[in-house]
Amino acid sequence: MRKKNVTPCLASKSSPIESDQDFSLSFVLDNASTVNICGCREAFVSLIEDNETTLEWIEKSTTLEPKYKGLIKLEMVDVVTKKKVPVTIEAEFVDGATNLLSQRIMFLKHGFKSQTSDDKETNRLANSPNKWTVDFGIVDGLYRADVVIPRPRKKSLAVLVATTQSTSLALWHMRLAHTNWQAIKEMESKGLVSDLKLARSDRKVEGSCYDCDLAKMKRMSFKKTSHNEPHTFEKVFMDLGFLQVPTMEGHKVYLPDR
Repeated sequence: MRKKNVTPCLASKSSPIESDQDFSLSFVLDNASTVNICGCREAFVSLIEDNETTLEWIEKSTTLEPKYKGLIKLEMVDVVTKKKVPVTIEAEFVDGATNLLSQRIMFLKHGFKSQTSDDKETNRLANSPNKWTVDFGIVDGLYRADVVIPRPRKKSLAVLVATTQSTSLALWHMRLAHTNWQAIKEMESKGLVSDLKLARSDRKVEGSCYDCDLAKMKRMSFKKTSHNEPHTFEKVFMDLGFLQVPTMEGHKVYLPDR
């Protein structure tokens, strides 16, 4: 079953924008439309096929089934702070049609409440939670406002060209998990490690590492020569202790030293 959305639509002179710069589009705030409509293909960030919506033009008594719908990222200007208000809307793509913002959709999906001024010259959309206020002024009998369509920026790759500088032997010693000093020099001479460039002075000296020296001291083995204590015990005090529970051999006393 097709969903019929009664949507007035006017002709538009919107044309594709080939530049990668931001551009502006004029949108009409319509209180009769139940969908958003955009006639500029370049404004969409994504498009999918749409086989469910039917648009009906009141003044022409004709219907149209748009083939595509998608998302548009637009920026409106807050009338108080003059800052950009980013909004992402879903719209039907009708090539050449006037760009319409549905007042109903802006309220239901984006929280914008509409209020017309006393002189009927301005229709204001206000979003209380975000404190956004956007005005649509009357132009040719329609409430219009210019919105900005931000274009994705082309990313330029910055190439950093730097010459490989020689680094100290001690630094590579720590980088390579405290590898032997001579082994590092051999790896540098054979080109086994990328960017391993030692200074000329480091190739001639033997490195020194406090951590390695301390580790070697901890790993030192015991001396094989026996050590005789020069001082002997002068007195040994012994006493009898009684056991409440006899041992398996039947002993009931023991000799504690003190």
